[in-house]
Parts: sequence; C-alpha cells; structure tokens
Amino acid sequence: MKGIQRIQNNANIIKASYCNDMKTKGSANSFDIHIGQRVQFYRKAKKLTRKELADQLGITYQQLQKYESGTNRIGAGRLYSIACILGINISILFSEIEDKEASIKSPAPLTDMQKRMYTKETTNLLTAYYSLPDKSTRTTIINFINSFNKR
Repeated sequence: MKGIQRIQNNANIIKASYCNDMKTKGSANSFDIHIGQRVQFYRKAKKLTRKELADQLGITYQQLQKYESGTNRIGAGRLYSIACILGINISILFSEIEDKEASIKSPAPLTDMQKRMYTKETTNLLTAYYSLPDKSTRTTIINFINSFNKR
C-alpha cells in the first residue's frame, strides 16, 4: 500500500510541476530540463559519449545535446529507447522531481557498487553468466564465487 501511495504522491508532484510550468505548445520547461539532466547523468555513468548514444538512437549528437540541456522535449518513445540503451528503468528519469517553487535536485552520486555495474568487466561477466544454458550451472558458479567471500 505504501508503494502505491508513493507512486501517487510522485505523480501529483510531477503533475503539479509540469502543469505549473507550462509554456507555449512544444517548448521545453523545468520538467524537460530535469529529464535531460537525468539522461546526461546516466549516459555519463555508463561511460557513453553523446555520439555513441545518439548513434544507437538514430539521431545526431546535437539533437541529444538539446535533449540533455532541456532545449528540446524528449518524446515518450524516444525516452523509453534511451532508458533501454542505458539499462535503467524509465521511472528513474522521473525521480527527485519537486514542484516548481523548489529547485530540482541533482541526481544522487553513484555508490561504488553502482559504479561497478557500468564497467565492461561487469557486462562481460553477466553476458557469460546468462549465456550458460541451465540454472543449476549458474547456481554452482554463484556458490563457488560466494565461497571466496567466506575465507
């Protein structure tokens, strides 16, 4: 129940911020700036250049720069594609939005564990792990790795 209540509260905050900050049709606002900042933060955390992400999205790096600066709005489909490429849940791009009167918070810095999740080593390990055909083999590998932590 608390989870549903939190989602409703966040939706109300987003609605209040967005509705109170409406400009003319099609122009960006503080909501768009916040989303752009979050995209930039997670792109950098994943160690992708603007050009690399833009190429994967099929857009120019200049267009991505406009999204990240909040100059241009990001459409829902494009936002979903960005989240997929960055390997994040789309909802995280909407986190920490406050109402218009309050300033928008910067994303919390990544912990050491979160930083490790964006390394090539981690990607290679997870790719190899999940390419194993059966769960029992994967369980054996997990148990083997955990045995080193007990020493």
